[in-house]
Amino acid sequence: MRVDIPTEVLLHVSKYIPDDTLKEMLAVNRVFYDLAMNLRYGDMLIATRKINTLKHLVRLQYPEVAQRVRRLEIRLSLMKPKGKEEHAPESPGSVHTIRQTLNEALRLLRPRGKGAKRRSPPHLNEKRDPFTVVINELSTAFPLMTNVQELLIDSWDLPPQYDLHPFLSSAWASFGSKLHTASLCGNLEGYRVLIESNPPFAALKHLRMEFTNNLFRVDLDADRAILVDIVAPFVCRLGPQLESLKVWSWMVLDLSAFFLNIGPFERLEYLNVRTAFNRAFREDAGGLKRVLCGSSKTLKRVDLRLNPSGSAIDPTSEGPLGTWLLECLEDERCLAGACALDVYPTNLNLPSGMDILLKCVERTREQLTELVVRDRYLNPEEIGDLLEALRGCRGLTYLRLNVWRMNVSLFDVMAVKAPGLRRLWLSVGDAVSNDPSASLENLRNEIQTRRFTEWKIEDLTIWQGGAEIDGDTMKALAKSIPSVNSFWGTGHTRIDP
Repeated sequence: MRVDIPTEVLLHVSKYIPDDTLKEMLAVNRVFYDLAMNLRYGDMLIATRKINTLKHLVRLQYPEVAQRVRRLEIRLSLMKPKGKEEHAPESPGSVHTIRQTLNEALRLLRPRGKGAKRRSPPHLNEKRDPFTVVINELSTAFPLMTNVQELLIDSWDLPPQYDLHPFLSSAWASFGSKLHTASLCGNLEGYRVLIESNPPFAALKHLRMEFTNNLFRVDLDADRAILVDIVAPFVCRLGPQLESLKVWSWMVLDLSAFFLNIGPFERLEYLNVRTAFNRAFREDAGGLKRVLCGSSKTLKRVDLRLNPSGSAIDPTSEGPLGTWLLECLEDERCLAGACALDVYPTNLNLPSGMDILLKCVERTREQLTELVVRDRYLNPEEIGDLLEALRGCRGLTYLRLNVWRMNVSLFDVMAVKAPGLRRLWLSVGDAVSNDPSASLENLRNEIQTRRFTEWKIEDLTIWQGGAEIDGDTMKALAKSIPSVNSFWGTGHTRIDP
């Protein structure tokens, strides 16, 4: 006897089914079919270097599949077959088998509308360039992918001889005006090609730009001209609508002129800059300061990962970064409204990296909810100073620190001075003794004498020596902090063997 279960009940039940299981429940009913299909195809990766990309392209010929793609990640690089087995999907017979299997597994898929025609699945002709074939097939699939809202394009190692204008134009015509997030990675010549294709980013709110060196030519003057005359105006046009901006750079080119020529940002809530300060701001870091301070009325999250290049060998290379951070903090607008802060305060003694960190906390005290301190390992005295400053941050729920040593006293003081924490992330740089296991054994024994019933930490993450700390130590800590219900952000406290 057929039983009709209300959709609301099925949706509630689905919340308790692991995604990997739910993906296989296509044939249960229409509700689970939709949920499974969205899980399978809502987030799509197309990597041209991988030969199995053809399998994805076969599926994208079906409107029922293509219209479910919400996030599209495209990694453009040359395909590099490694042997006969890698070429198997290139033959028409192999592709036919893939298509036949797909039809059997997804028998409910049908093109919508009368007269709709299915395209033949893509296949590679030995006389055609595999990369061009994949790009052309993807371009023809774009018109069906009308619901893409998030796009990532990575072309950092793609040679310049390929004409991407038809490919990009097809993408923009299908979903360009609907995108709310765009992540772009490549060299500046690639940015020129993309921007000159006139992407219609009318709804774009989140922009991530990652700059890489050009592997195929070295012309810093040409790159600088592209950065200042093409990329900066592109960002300026989007400025009034952007809510988040990420700028990461691994290239040798100075970013000073770029930041001096972007803005203002009227709605910017999140600023994320990651680059080597001594390489990216050799000329003038005033532009970055202007963006940081000029957007203070709207900025809620700030990530400044500006670790200087070569500072491990030459600590003095951190001097300009320390001076610049202090200059920024002298402006009362800097970080005035920031609720979440991710910063490398330097390892300097003069000017003091700890002074920089404490000034950041003081500036954000009233509204700070998340603090991440990058790459500076704190000694017990510095931890005490920081926690005393954080004592006034009543809204703080997430803290990430690097500490030289972890002992019971550390948890004693944190429980008192940061009682509102819900998530704690620690990276431990050293052990109390020369034998890490002995140190952790002492910690496990001593922590048994503590019971932090008033501390409400829910998620606990601890690393040491570049790896997750052992399960016995985590269990001992969780026993002393009864509120912990998750390790390492997993949502559970199970320890894999």
